[in-house]
Amino acid sequence: MILLKANDRAETGAVPDSQWLGRMAQHNDDAVKAGVLLMGDGLKPSASASRMKFTRGKPSIMDGPFAEAKELLAGFWIIQARSLQAAVDWALGYPFPFSDTEEVEVEIRLLYEAADFTLV
Repeated sequence: MILLKANDRAETGAVPDSQWLGRMAQHNDDAVKAGVLLMGDGLKPSASASRMKFTRGKPSIMDGPFAEAKELLAGFWIIQARSLQAAVDWALGYPFPFSDTEEVEVEIRLLYEAADFTLV
């Protein structure tokens, strides 16, 4: 899973220009055709979100916006790659929004599969 971290600009709801959106759509289309991209989407700013926290089984709900943009996500892609390095290589080719003018952080995480768990 490729996680695009939010930044202050993403939290304002700024939308990239149509040229960038076209490059993003083309990269996604190429990844689908190659059998790499399974799912992906952008996330709206945290002002339209809720956060749940469970303490000793009791939930509390907090509505956004949330203070620390660097701790939030702006989007995600679920890809199927043969290795972590292959996922990194795919992510390096992605036209991340606003990366030409400000810092953009991406995290790549492996998903658990059924084979990762043993049943007793």
